[in-house]
Amino acid sequence: MRKTLLLFCLMFSLAVFADDKKREQDYPPAPPQEQLTPEQQARKHTAMLTRMLKLSEQQVDTVYKIHLKYAKLRNEVEKKEDKHKLFDQMSEELRGVLSEEQYQVFEEFKKKGTNGRQLQLGRQHIMPPKPE
Repeated sequence: MRKTLLLFCLMFSLAVFADDKKREQDYPPAPPQEQLTPEQQARKHTAMLTRMLKLSEQQVDTVYKIHLKYAKLRNEVEKKEDKHKLFDQMSEELRGVLSEEQYQVFEEFKKKGTNGRQLQLGRQHIMPPKPE
């Protein structure tokens, strides 16, 4: 009886492991994400904020410079906590450029898009809020 039970367990575990191998073959690994240069990151983030917040030409230029500055700093930083701090600093710098209404929309976007976590633009497909 024990040998039968042991044999059954062994056969069952082999079947489970064989199934795992089959699943790996069915789903190839995701391709690695291409790394954007700081300039590309800044352009991408500025374009998104321009559409979402309807920035003026002067704001677009200033926001691009801020994004570029922090994109370069982010590439130098390794720790996630430090990247969070940089993002908070960038948000505060953007506060000086954006109107109060624009900044409120930006803050809502951060909360909705990441549930209060670090906003990772470019790594998530987050749609801007729908116009009311």
